[in-house]
Amino acid sequence: MSRLTQPLVFFFLLAAFFVGCGGPDPDTGRAPAPTDETTTDQHSAPDDEPSFDQDSPAELAAPEPWVLEPVATLTGRQFIRFSKTGDKALTVGEDGLTQVWTTKDWQPAEVVPAIGELFGGRPASADDGLFVDDDEAVVVWDRTPTGSRFKKFRIADGEELFNEYYNVGFPSVVVSPDESMIVLCGNGGTVKAISKDTGKVTGEFESGFEGRTRLAFTPDGIHLVTTEPVEDEMGDPDVGFLRMWSTESWEKDKEVQGPHIDEHRGRFVFSPDGKLFVNRYLFGQVEVFDTKTWEATKAPGEYSVKVLAFSPDGAALVTAEDDEFTVHRTPDWAELAAVEVDVPPGKEGIRQVVFSPDGSLLACALGNSIRLWRIGTADE
Repeated sequence: MSRLTQPLVFFFLLAAFFVGCGGPDPDTGRAPAPTDETTTDQHSAPDDEPSFDQDSPAELAAPEPWVLEPVATLTGRQFIRFSKTGDKALTVGEDGLTQVWTTKDWQPAEVVPAIGELFGGRPASADDGLFVDDDEAVVVWDRTPTGSRFKKFRIADGEELFNEYYNVGFPSVVVSPDESMIVLCGNGGTVKAISKDTGKVTGEFESGFEGRTRLAFTPDGIHLVTTEPVEDEMGDPDVGFLRMWSTESWEKDKEVQGPHIDEHRGRFVFSPDGKLFVNRYLFGQVEVFDTKTWEATKAPGEYSVKVLAFSPDGAALVTAEDDEFTVHRTPDWAELAAVEVDVPPGKEGIRQVVFSPDGSLLACALGNSIRLWRIGTADE
């Protein structure tokens, strides 16, 4: 290298040094603009600060309030269930009479004969339930201290398609998501799966808890969930157990511990996508769990809750007390609507909240009536 080129080499090396260190550009005298790889630490989050994805509560926009327009009040009715297509609904009255309604105009369509005899003048409960099978038949069941009786009728003429009784003690009862089976568990902990079409037992296993376990299907129908409560030294619900049973083999696939399982006052629901487990226990406290990790997550700040219900799309959760219900947005639980209802003197408060299959209607059963609202927003 000649003496003439040495100063030039030195100059270019010095320029590269300044640019690499964030110093001024030798040609302009200005500091380089920040790039994706050279940001200042002034606004960066610390390593231990949680990050949020696009759908997390921290990133959601302000909620758009719901507008609930009253549609109808079905007097003398105490429980309701929509058909899978949503064009019909089935109700049971305080007299035990079962009525079919068309949901387009809420006019009574048919009375199902003979079902009142099953209930002995009293309705089935929301959990005892009843449901329309392909809009042509209805299955009902009645729980007694010794067992449960199942009957299936054809709506058109009231013909009895089956009548089966299972002596299992006062049972918990649940229906599979595809409505192909009914599952019950009595006081001894024996779980029985029953075909909705025939009323015959198709599966049976021991839940592992010698008591009346609570039952639930996961939304995909792959697992049946049973519970085992645990009590603290004061006799209140403590962290209990959930067991997941394969609905193919009825073998136990998984056991988790976390939710407060309340044997007597508890109620729980899965979100429709199965990602959240919402549990009500004791005097109406609510807790929420992420079903991937079974870690507790943010819950609605509600107390004295009696009833829980997700909308069909999982975008909203209803929590109901005796005389009011609140609609919360999932998953940040921002309030979408709150409705107070008048409970007749001497009558039971809210016992059931149900969405129509398409999510356009909300039904609330309380006292001796069922009230219905059409769901909309201010822009609609």
